[in-house]
Amino acid sequence: MDIGCGKGKPSLYMLNMYPKIKEFIGIDISKKMIAIANLNWKKIKKTNKFSFLNKKIFFIEQDVFKYEFKNDKRYLIFMFNPFSKDYFEKFFL
Repeated sequence: MDIGCGKGKPSLYMLNMYPKIKEFIGIDISKKMIAIANLNWKKIKKTNKFSFLNKKIFFIEQDVFKYEFKNDKRYLIFMFNPFSKDYFEKFFL
């Protein structure tokens, strides 16, 4: 899960870095960034050059504090650097 995924580039990069993970979620509060992330994913899928195309990736426009984590799933959380210490602490509490 990529919190604050923006244009989705780190999420798309991680598809190849973690071959055992079959589902990726990118969350961003910006509708514009989610639209760009989905376009970037469509562009990559059209190339058919990558072995990870059988994986699922979802880009969700949402405030992560309102996201409902599933108890029956395990999450690997990625948060790129633009977040403050206060944001990290609030999220992980």
